[in-house]
Amino acid sequence: MKLLIDADLIAYEASAAAEMVDEGYEIRNFDWVIGYTDDLVEGIKEAVGGVTSTELFITGDNNFRFDIATVKPYKGNRKDKEKPFYLPSVRKLLEVKYNALKVHGMEADDILAIEAVKYNSDEVCIASRDKDLRQVPCWQYSWEVGRQPEWGPELVDSIGELEATYSNKVLASGEPSKAIKKLSGTGLRWFYAQCIVGDSADNIPGLEGKGAGLAYELLRDAQTEKEMFYAVLGAYEFKYEHNARERLLEQGRLLWMCRELNPDGSAKMWELPYD
Repeated sequence: MKLLIDADLIAYEASAAAEMVDEGYEIRNFDWVIGYTDDLVEGIKEAVGGVTSTELFITGDNNFRFDIATVKPYKGNRKDKEKPFYLPSVRKLLEVKYNALKVHGMEADDILAIEAVKYNSDEVCIASRDKDLRQVPCWQYSWEVGRQPEWGPELVDSIGELEATYSNKVLASGEPSKAIKKLSGTGLRWFYAQCIVGDSADNIPGLEGKGAGLAYELLRDAQTEKEMFYAVLGAYEFKYEHNARERLLEQGRLLWMCRELNPDGSAKMWELPYD
């Protein structure tokens, strides 16, 4: 099994953990951080099992998404968030000790997807907590941290699935609420759902004013990408009329994990798959 690890999340978790101490503002020393990082990487390998080779990827300079986002600034909600003190040091540790490849012009997530699709889906595993990557057809694994539970390893197929968790609230009529509290998924079904709901973590709005309920209704029974695309496009046309395709193209490019590189080494962005 080829294991591809999202090193951005490793670096952030290990450096943040060093500051999660009870004694005032004390920060653990860097030797502790090194040990935490080593244990985390080894724990992922053990959880996935049958690993024959491992590669780590970390985001470098620039990202095409910053240039194409016009509706809302990409990751514009993160500007004032203070980063852990050790973050640059752990990133360098991952590059030197684990040969993590620094990726420029795109995100590490894109290279994880690009590398994964070079193999048969049952021969490679992506290890990340970023739910965007679950659109990629291969083995997927997310390790536990904080309140986020472990997920997988699970083999994701191309079409994928959607899972809705409903609110347990009761309406004034006494009937249970049908509002969706959480929507999760895999494969193309998850990608097209995100085109509706967006991604608040990255400041991607999706289809503004719409959410999980519409996405689930449109996509839960779709059997092909063509059905999914036209269902989502129809929702965009209802809201935006003449520039619906332009709006969908932007949101799709922000959300799609790229699968190929252009001849110049840049990420090949998502295109509308049907006329």
